[in-house]
Amino acid sequence: MSDELSAAKLAEEQEYTEKLEQLLILGLRARPATDRKKRALHPKALAGFHGAFTVLPDLPDNLKVGLFARPATYEARLRFSNASAIVESDQKKGIRGLAIKLLDVPGTKLNTLPDGGDPGHDFILNSHPIMPIPDVKGFYEMTLNLAKGTALRYFLNPFDPHPGVLLRLLASAKSPDCPVELRYWSMTPYRFGNDRFVKYSLVPTSAHAGPRIEKSTADYLGTAARSHIKHATATYDFMVQIRSDPRRMPLENATVDWDEHRAPFVPVARLEIPKQEPTPEQEAAVEALRFSPWHALPEHEPVGGINRARRRIYEKLSQVRLGKKG
Repeated sequence: MSDELSAAKLAEEQEYTEKLEQLLILGLRARPATDRKKRALHPKALAGFHGAFTVLPDLPDNLKVGLFARPATYEARLRFSNASAIVESDQKKGIRGLAIKLLDVPGTKLNTLPDGGDPGHDFILNSHPIMPIPDVKGFYEMTLNLAKGTALRYFLNPFDPHPGVLLRLLASAKSPDCPVELRYWSMTPYRFGNDRFVKYSLVPTSAHAGPRIEKSTADYLGTAARSHIKHATATYDFMVQIRSDPRRMPLENATVDWDEHRAPFVPVARLEIPKQEPTPEQEAAVEALRFSPWHALPEHEPVGGINRARRRIYEKLSQVRLGKKG
């Protein structure tokens, strides 16, 4: 299977990127005034922490690429979230998100901040390995039907059904005990140097800490995350999965789970969230950050249609949310 898209497919992708952007902007503007400053995607933050991201020493030469070319430790900012496009109870099953920003990473990034400043290096992760839809067109159609309240017809329409989307959504919807203790994946692929591609995963290596929090409140996940980090440091392996079979591991279909037996994940860094009790000011500072997969070194360029759409849409949504022009 070729990774190249035809001119017609690229034109279709551009069309649906524009449609999706407008749909999400309409959703932002339709919110109550008190919620318009929240993100269009992943609006409910669960917790915001400070951490440290350490590139492992003695990596083999084939892994010494870009950010991972040499041992180093970077300050990190971490935002745990619910993936739902609306703010709702943590008790509702769903996907959880984790955005990581590394500070003071040397080198020019693919996207800068609006003022031209260095955005750091970001990783956008979720608690499921794949997306429910393959491409931007599918994302737009699913989002449109969810917004219109016609999801059931979209999933089960006998003339144009989408049972696969429904099944993937159901498989990804979980009710975890604590977001700090989950494994996370990038879902989409990224360049790894000139001619290789990877997916990322963050795998917890520390045990549960602190009392178990009952799933009896609308905000139990945030309570559980803060309780864990109050009692103990959380540690993770940050891993890359190098694509080994282009046919079985496409770049342009976000619903395909790359087989870990054919292409195992290997650790390249360690993430640590030290014991802390974040203040409201600290969490507000994390919440104010802009995250994008395009805040990255060129060696780690996001690839695939979903990521190309993110480049445009994330920036536009930030402008609208923060009341900026452009």
